[in-house]
Amino acid sequence: MYCREPESRKICRVKRKEIRKRRKTLKSKSLAFAFEWKRRHWLLSGLLVFTILLYSGSLRQTFLAGWDDGEYIDNPDIQHLTVENVGSYFSTFYMGMYQPIPVLSFALNHYFSGSDATPYKFFNLLLHLVNILLVYFLARSLRRNEYAALLAAMLMALHPMHVESIAWLSARSTGLFTMFYLLALLAYWRYLEHNFRFKYIFIAFVFFLFALFSKSMAATLPMVLFVMDAWRRRSINKAAILEKIPFFIVSVIFGLVSIRAAASFGHIEVLEADYHLFDRIFLLSYGVAFYLVKLIFPLQLSAIYAYPAKTAGWLPAEYYLSFLLLILVAFGIYRLRRYRRETFLGFAFFILSVSMVLPLFWSRLFIVAERYVYLPYIGLFLVAGIWLKALIEGEITMSPMIRTRILALAGAWLLFFAVSTYTRTGVWQSTRTLMEDVVDKKRSSADQAFAWFFLGNVSDRDGNMQQAERYYSRAIELNPKHIQALNNRGIMRGSLGDFNGSLQDFNYAISLKANYAEAWYNRGIIRYQTGQSPDACNDWHKAAQLGFSQAQNAIRNYCK
Repeated sequence: MYCREPESRKICRVKRKEIRKRRKTLKSKSLAFAFEWKRRHWLLSGLLVFTILLYSGSLRQTFLAGWDDGEYIDNPDIQHLTVENVGSYFSTFYMGMYQPIPVLSFALNHYFSGSDATPYKFFNLLLHLVNILLVYFLARSLRRNEYAALLAAMLMALHPMHVESIAWLSARSTGLFTMFYLLALLAYWRYLEHNFRFKYIFIAFVFFLFALFSKSMAATLPMVLFVMDAWRRRSINKAAILEKIPFFIVSVIFGLVSIRAAASFGHIEVLEADYHLFDRIFLLSYGVAFYLVKLIFPLQLSAIYAYPAKTAGWLPAEYYLSFLLLILVAFGIYRLRRYRRETFLGFAFFILSVSMVLPLFWSRLFIVAERYVYLPYIGLFLVAGIWLKALIEGEITMSPMIRTRILALAGAWLLFFAVSTYTRTGVWQSTRTLMEDVVDKKRSSADQAFAWFFLGNVSDRDGNMQQAERYYSRAIELNPKHIQALNNRGIMRGSLGDFNGSLQDFNYAISLKANYAEAWYNRGIIRYQTGQSPDACNDWHKAAQLGFSQAQNAIRNYCK
């Protein structure tokens, strides 16, 4: 600035100072932004590298034979990927599930690396790394606070409950659907921030479809979108409801497909067979309480959490106490004076996203599973990040000493999570080590019975029929109504020449479950081998009526 008039020189000097000050401020802000971006970059990079180190042991592991991995990898559709059969992945159920994108990813893995397990495991780990970043971006979008976002990402990276979703190859669908689910949420958040521009909700819908093609749990997303609306303080009006109708329609369609797939494979049964409505209320509360407790105390983790046995008509005591715990949690949230709304919404995210796998009307093989909370825990991680931010920034009134101790305890807890994750990864070395871990935990007789059953399957696969028969017997000792163990022990006994023992096992299995087609078929084989051809044909006809395809071959070849 140049001043020509003498009387204006003083004004000019003031303006020059203001200009220099403004430039200096802009420069300092620019440097601060650059420093902040670089710091964030290094923190996230360090977290990802540390996560790779934690899970490095999983890259050296083999496929878990007899624990779904073998069934996927040995599937002819997966081993022979062609352009022509890609469409079949989207029209076929695999292992009682409709998950074409994960199956296609297995086929691509096999196409490029054959039967080498390392690339398969690395892909699972890569998905986890991507999801860590997406959790960071989602938390930062919702709270616009670095502390909250980083803690949410750290919990996603380090929590031991997530090991199953990464170390177990067959849980790849969990990582894939979570990635697309989070991308859909981020796109929807941009839709809310950018004056409801159509392209963003369309992108969210496309990612939602990809998530559904990965795992049926994605069907909860339309309900979680209302949580995002509430987080943005958007009123729930007619427009907010109408825009989600396509999401709900597609969600219902995929939900029905998922139920059909699971029922066709025997994954689900109506709970009324063993549990009445009063029981189911506490089974449901136990499922939610279990996940809340394991969020803070991830101890005694197991690959198997079997349904409880009733004693004199009653469930174990912890199932009734779980309902009390949920009441206390709800009361605690209600009594909060700070961040009550955000805490409630974080818990709503958790409850809604886990709702599909809670034991209410149908029974899956196990009452809870660690992989089920890979996505739902994100809502609780957001809550943890919010409260840590309040603690660090002094929003919670307390002495500096207490604040320091709480932060030190939080750091120690994260370190405990990291050590537990590294240790837990080693348990997934093989099916045998995994099942032996379940036996060692001694959580319940039902859990151990399943573990001995799967150990029997491993021994059978290894050709050791005597050991397999002993393991199946151990499973039956712990759970006399374990029909799969009865069926498999019947096969082992028949192969070892104990036809009477074999028939006893098949008879008992059929008495427990009259529509157990495989037991009818196997009993027919034993009857045929012992000269009871008419009875054998009757059993095979029954198995065929129940949908057991191999029975038709036996009828054609031996029933003339």
